[in-house]
Amino acid sequence: MAFYKPRGDMTVDAFQWLGGDQMPGMLSDCAPHLQGDGVLTIRVAVGTASAMPGDWVVRAADGFFEVMSDARFRAAYDVEAAEKETARAHKPAPAPDAVRKP
Repeated sequence: MAFYKPRGDMTVDAFQWLGGDQMPGMLSDCAPHLQGDGVLTIRVAVGTASAMPGDWVVRAADGFFEVMSDARFRAAYDVEAAEKETARAHKPAPAPDAVRKP
């Protein structure tokens, strides 16, 4: 999902790691490794980083990945706007007979 960062005027791809064994396709570029305790380890610009359940995995415009805590990510990016946009995009269109005519 794309998230906008008001300071710095940039958009990044990111997802919140919730544990489990389902990994988004964007992780194929960062050699993901899932540990038994729900921790996800990925390759980043300066080595490796671990995402605990609840952390965010971010891919910046330059293609590099980073792991951010939930609090740090929400302070930097407009999560609420992205969630609203996703909900709007996935909302089914009204049935043709439910459309009101003026």
